[in-house]
Amino acid sequence: MSPSFFRAEPPRADVSAEGLARALEANVLDRIERLGRAPAAELRDDGDLLRYATGLPLPLLNGALRARLAEDGAGRRVAEALAWFRERRLPMTWFVGPSSQPAGLGEHLAANGLVRGGPPGMAVDLHALNDALPHPAGLEVVPVEDEQGLRQWIRVIVASFRLPPEVELPLAALYGSLGLGWPARLYLGLWNGQPVATSKLLLSSGVAGIYWVGTLPEARGRGIGTAITLAPLREARAQGYRIGILEAFPLGINVYRRIGFRECGKIDRYAAP
Repeated sequence: MSPSFFRAEPPRADVSAEGLARALEANVLDRIERLGRAPAAELRDDGDLLRYATGLPLPLLNGALRARLAEDGAGRRVAEALAWFRERRLPMTWFVGPSSQPAGLGEHLAANGLVRGGPPGMAVDLHALNDALPHPAGLEVVPVEDEQGLRQWIRVIVASFRLPPEVELPLAALYGSLGLGWPARLYLGLWNGQPVATSKLLLSSGVAGIYWVGTLPEARGRGIGTAITLAPLREARAQGYRIGILEAFPLGINVYRRIGFRECGKIDRYAAP
């Protein structure tokens, strides 16, 4: 079901605090690595660090991850990596999780002008989802299965997340090159036939990751965000998965708590201010 770089594993069953934190890091980094392995992206794997550049002028679409840097010389390696992005004139994000090395990696990043941020991670036991939440009248949640659906999905993403309009076409090309089949699936919320919401499911590292949960401003406050999040979680449960994870931005955190998510850790993101 999964390409080899997804490090495919059977569904995880460990719902301990430590197990959920590991699951969060593994799925988030697999998702980021998938972007770097898109046909049009540039990927550099030095063994102790993975870097990728999609060429799009968005920090999350160019970055560094899976750092296993030796303490001796870590500052030099960080400077070299950041220069790689400056040469390409691209904004970037450095992802730092529990497995990143050395322990003081964040200090080296801060010394190079990067600022720490990032949303908290949350996890849910899919056997304990709050399935009783009401479904909005007139809303249909459908998987994206063709180019037209992908264009609609991207259009809602750009509007929901207030991305620059000029990234719409290249972002559609990037996601189109990744394919619309497993292990990832995109979902589109149609309210009275009109596309108003999005989400993404990534089955990787034994857990179900939920990403790109967005709703157009004019459609918010109707339970649509809840429904577009629940749909992929139910699909993952039907596929035999036990754990769902996501990164919770402020606009959605109360929605996720109602569904059953609880905080489980964090992947720090270091980026230029």
